[in-house]
Amino acid sequence: MKRFNIKVLLFLFPIIIFSSLGFIYKSAEDKGIERYNTLKLENNIILIGDSKPLVDFNYSMLKNRFEKSSIINLSLWARNPQYIYSVYKSIFAKKKIRNSIIVYNLTYRQILNRSENLYSSTNSILISKRSLKELIKEKLNKKYEFQYNNNENGFIQIIGQKFGYISEGYDFYKTLALKSNPDLYTQLMYVDSIKTLFNSNNNIFIVTELPHDIVIDSIYQNMEYYSTFHQYIEKMFDNRLYFGYLKELDNANYWYNRDHLNNNGTDVFTPIFAMKLDSLIKEIRTSNI
Repeated sequence: MKRFNIKVLLFLFPIIIFSSLGFIYKSAEDKGIERYNTLKLENNIILIGDSKPLVDFNYSMLKNRFEKSSIINLSLWARNPQYIYSVYKSIFAKKKIRNSIIVYNLTYRQILNRSENLYSSTNSILISKRSLKELIKEKLNKKYEFQYNNNENGFIQIIGQKFGYISEGYDFYKTLALKSNPDLYTQLMYVDSIKTLFNSNNNIFIVTELPHDIVIDSIYQNMEYYSTFHQYIEKMFDNRLYFGYLKELDNANYWYNRDHLNNNGTDVFTPIFAMKLDSLIKEIRTSNI
């Protein structure tokens, strides 16, 4: 009996400690929903997508360019449009913002992610062994396998580099291609469904393809359905902001790996992105007058 009581105490101790400190485990999805839920009703810029928009920006630089807008990041690491739609569809439908800009990063890699996983809330005062582990990692800035800094409103910046062999990149995308098929339409329709939730109230929905390095660009250009992917985007989405390979980022010091910028790269890319986004917004609004 005594041994049993000790085991119970050992199990309850971390829960009591973390609960008393006000720590409740919230997943990235739950935090994104909360971030949107506390957003003001107009003059917002929302970035959404997978890992690339999560790490490819310097928040302070964006805020300096668009100082009158509230800027938040709702991106989710390694998630496809189907999953992202399952996370945000209810809150987007419930809370109708206006006069805002929604930028969805739509890359070929994301569309090739065929996972059919859907979101379920983990926001709970009950701390499981897994959530306790994730909470500790988060508090120690160890949520991801790389070194990073947390910026405001859901943005993070990677520090350092971790380049693999070029052959590994080819093998990775070759495997994705083998798993894929000409049905790019299914995942793209989930992006279109997200767009539909913002169709009214003078909002602007923009799809973008954030930058990759020259090696990834070469891989993409030689993949069977990459050109088809762009043809679909041009037919389905009027407002597009393409980057892909940029000469300005042709420097290994700017990249964590060949698909994600590090903090040096974000300082170079963010002003380029902000300038082009600002120009596109003005162009769209002028054409709508």
